[in-house]
Amino acid sequence: MAALEAESSPSDPQQSPDLNSTLRTWSGRQGHRGVRILVVDDDSGIRWLVLRILEAAGYRVMMASEGAAALRAAELAMMDSRCAIHLVLTDLDMPVLDGFELGRRLAAWRPPVPVIYMSGTTYGLSHLARLSPGAHVIEKPFSAHTLLREVSLVLPMAAAALRSPAPWPAAATTLPKHP
Repeated sequence: MAALEAESSPSDPQQSPDLNSTLRTWSGRQGHRGVRILVVDDDSGIRWLVLRILEAAGYRVMMASEGAAALRAAELAMMDSRCAIHLVLTDLDMPVLDGFELGRRLAAWRPPVPVIYMSGTTYGLSHLARLSPGAHVIEKPFSAHTLLREVSLVLPMAAAALRSPAPWPAAATTLPKHP
């Protein structure tokens, strides 16, 4: 799984004061401990930026560089409830398996995995009608505050899904295998 990156990026002591203030505000909130978010984007710079913001706010983060790798990672993680993925943040415009298809497949899991879509390309933004009504989309570039606000709006859906009687591993077995 070369597309997955587990190590953290080096810290940057020159963060802007606005970013520091935002992170202090969000990291002081309760309920982030143990929440695992899978970030999927073919742009490594975006993946690392999102990782830094989410980790600084207290979330646990996994990363994948494309949709097929994200599905494999999610399948493996869901086999052990201690590694469950509570939310996926995915780019819409990616090679191999785009964010639209990734989100569609994750929505078919029982319980479904909540998804926040990210896009900064004309392709992704012009095809938003392909998403289900009420889908959560943030447009790139976005601020740390925007990202964390959207995550805080979607996570209650993840909490409700975790209370669902269907086990996570059953959901992973419904996905077709990828080459």
